[in-house]
Amino acid sequence: AIVRLPDPDLGSIPAPCVVPRFAGHTPPPARSGPGVGEHNAEVYGALGLTAADLTG
Repeated sequence: AIVRLPDPDLGSIPAPCVVPRFAGHTPPPARSGPGVGEHNAEVYGALGLTAADLTG
């Protein structure tokens, strides 16, 4: 099944429904994927890099 997901940049987008579904388990809220660079600071921090390292 196809569901519509809210996306901050594109509005409402079609996406496949979560499969499988298990009794007694509530799936997480549906959302579109992360934006470009949304998790960069978290990843770079985990690698030990600072903002100064990234600006050259």
